[in-house]
Amino acid sequence: MKPIARPSGSWMVFIPRKMSPTGKRKARYFPSRNQALKFISDFKAEHLEHGRSGISAEDRETINFLRSQIGDLKLVPEIVRHWKLTGAQLEQIEASEAVKTYFDAVAPSYKRVTRYDLTSRLSKFAGHFGKKLLHEITPVQVEDFLATVSSGGNRWSTYKRLRPFFKFCKRRNWVSKNVMEDIPAPKMEPPSREIYSVDQFHSLLWMAEGHYPDLLPFVVLSGYEFLRTSELVKTFKEDRVLRWENVLWEEELIHVPHGVAKSTRRAAGDERFIPLVPAAARWLSPIKKDQGEILQMSSSRFWDLWIEMTDLAGVPRIPNGLRHSCISYSLAANPEHGVALTSQWAGNSEATIRKHYRRLLKQADGKMWFSLPSAVDWQPEEPGVQTRTADGRDMPSRTT
Repeated sequence: MKPIARPSGSWMVFIPRKMSPTGKRKARYFPSRNQALKFISDFKAEHLEHGRSGISAEDRETINFLRSQIGDLKLVPEIVRHWKLTGAQLEQIEASEAVKTYFDAVAPSYKRVTRYDLTSRLSKFAGHFGKKLLHEITPVQVEDFLATVSSGGNRWSTYKRLRPFFKFCKRRNWVSKNVMEDIPAPKMEPPSREIYSVDQFHSLLWMAEGHYPDLLPFVVLSGYEFLRTSELVKTFKEDRVLRWENVLWEEELIHVPHGVAKSTRRAAGDERFIPLVPAAARWLSPIKKDQGEILQMSSSRFWDLWIEMTDLAGVPRIPNGLRHSCISYSLAANPEHGVALTSQWAGNSEATIRKHYRRLLKQADGKMWFSLPSAVDWQPEEPGVQTRTADGRDMPSRTT
């Protein structure tokens, strides 16, 4: 071993393969010849005393540094394991930047209302963690963040948005593990699935037919055909909703196309075909059109009319009440259809139907729900047909 002068002015020393701790020839560089000579002297003395497996002065410096930083050197294997798990070979990215990249990648595939919810919830996550490197965020820290969100549905929805976000991050090699896999879903009270009585539904139908004809398709399609409000009423201008062209009169079907139907993870897709029941056909026939959106009004106008009509009819406003009622009464009226068919028509999972909609309703109630007469069909002597609103007031006179 001898010092070798380099054109740059530094000095190089080659450690022979047979003397190297790694078994490979290794070069070391020094700013002066005297430092190179000192290294050669110290290295030979160390090698003479301990051989190839000896601990060099540099090794001792590293060991002393580790001891000063972590105390017990027995922790080194665990530290190395953790580093390999969370930092090695990962592309480092700040939490806020990861959220922004995720938005740009997935937002175009969502409806505007979903994009708004996604942006709102993950922006809070980005604000909470800021410039912290994503792979350094632990499950405990995510749970602490979720604890800052109000409990119940709000916290559960935030959890729901974080799960695909971390899956995306794992695919991008920003994290080595999806931390959401270690976090249980927040507990949430089962949502109330209240339904309307037959009399309340009849009041809504008659009130819409006689005084709020623009709302009649909503009442009929939600109460008889399982349609969601979002599938009939636009929240934003660019939203797609059901059109008259989707009512297939000859085939006796209602076609809810992709883009109108609520987005789900079903392998068969979101599109669905619903049987056009005779009651719905009877109520819709006098007002049917060849084309155009079935409800041609803004969301704000719809809700104003809905509040006004339900107050006049003396019927409470139950969130999604008509759709929930349709599912429950349909199961009662037609037990032969079963959960499988009903879930297809409603666009729900079978598990959801079993959990929330299997009510103890009589089949006679279900049959009555699906055979309510319109004002045109009604005859005064017909038994069992109401002439008052659901809260006991005289039914307002109707136009025919």
